[in-house]
Amino acid sequence: MSMLDPGNYMDRSEILSDKSSKKKSEVKKMKKGFKTKLDKAKAAGQLNIEVPIQSSSYLERFEKNSPRERQIDNMRRLKEIEARNREKNRAEESHRKKKLDQ
Repeated sequence: MSMLDPGNYMDRSEILSDKSSKKKSEVKKMKKGFKTKLDKAKAAGQLNIEVPIQSSSYLERFEKNSPRERQIDNMRRLKEIEARNREKNRAEESHRKKKLDQ
């Protein structure tokens, strides 16, 4: 068996059709949406598209703040949520009482 056995090689048309089918499948994947984050990153690398990792405000909030500032911020948010829930419960309770009185 010689190294130049023609059975081991694809002819030029097969190679070209193979490349075009790969491109078509990637275009279909892009149109359909990305299956995974890896596909998204792969496409971005191949097509030179910038993929935003996170919004800038999100990064600023967690990169610049110290752990103590984050804890204070989280406590403030928690208190706001609790206050909203108390108001909501108070309003629902007064609404129930009005219905019972009628």
